[in-house]
Amino acid sequence: MKQTNGMAWTVGLCSAAALLAALAGCIKRTERITVHQDGRADLSVEFNGDLDDFSGGDPMLAAEAPGWTVTEERKTHDDGKIEMTRTAQRSVPPGTQIPDRYALPSSENADVCLTFPTTVTIEKRGDGAYYHFRRVYTAREWARYEYHQEHVFKDDLKELVEQDPDSLTPDQQRQVILGFIEVEKMKAVEHARAAGEELSAVVGQDARLAVEAAVRGVYDSISADWAVDLMTAPDKGERIAAEAERIVGEAKAAIRAALSREGVPPSVVERFAAAHDRHMRRYAVAQDLGDEAWEVRVRLPGVIVGHNGDKLDGGEVVWAFEAAALTDRDLVLMATSRVAAP
Repeated sequence: MKQTNGMAWTVGLCSAAALLAALAGCIKRTERITVHQDGRADLSVEFNGDLDDFSGGDPMLAAEAPGWTVTEERKTHDDGKIEMTRTAQRSVPPGTQIPDRYALPSSENADVCLTFPTTVTIEKRGDGAYYHFRRVYTAREWARYEYHQEHVFKDDLKELVEQDPDSLTPDQQRQVILGFIEVEKMKAVEHARAAGEELSAVVGQDARLAVEAAVRGVYDSISADWAVDLMTAPDKGERIAAEAERIVGEAKAAIRAALSREGVPPSVVERFAAAHDRHMRRYAVAQDLGDEAWEVRVRLPGVIVGHNGDKLDGGEVVWAFEAAALTDRDLVLMATSRVAAP
């Protein structure tokens, strides 16, 4: 999720996930689903945002997406920013599964992207045919990560982080930077812990605790002094990115070393490393989604008899929501229509 204060760049100090999220910004997603009486569904998805917003994060139907017709339109604004609108369309035959994600199978984040299983079922009754639309946006974990930021940045430190960094003394800047390092350390521990829980059947608790201790050790060894010196450096962004990459690399190496010392077989070490990487990427995608917005419009045959949308608009059920709606819980969209019996 985007940071709104002058110290936001320090979030990327130690976390490749935060850096990835910084590369991708706000996207407005508008989707129209039209279900026909025979069960066929026409899909149209529009992604709109700055050109840079289309890099990294949650995949958004690349031009080569199989089964989709994808077009792009770019507009350059007076400030030099390029706005892009990517539109994708396809028709889904009756009885065919509606796509549940926008990632290509070859995408780096295909296994951690936003998913939304969607079904349309037709139920025949005496008074007609009922069309049931259901879509579930699967929950994105966030609270356990957000807790650490709220826990660290409170009271006096919260006041400092909300100020312009140029107005802070070097000691205050150092306090804020150390706070961000602490937050990123605990996020890194959460990634390692999630990987350990996933492999608890083959990695003992003592080994998992050793991994968490190793990750903490990497972050505890970081000094904030160099970051304070960078506050006025013209190339601070590049230097911070390089330092973040180095720290994440050290943490990954420390995890492997800790598992090896604990006698974990090499094949399991590799599985742990892969799980750890996947949890990091999943968090990065969730963070990227944080400031995005959705509008989903569904048109069903006949007359709408029930829905949990925000409104009906010209026969379409409309849902409008932001990422917070699918944070730590599934978001379920439902609508039912009836075509009267002849």
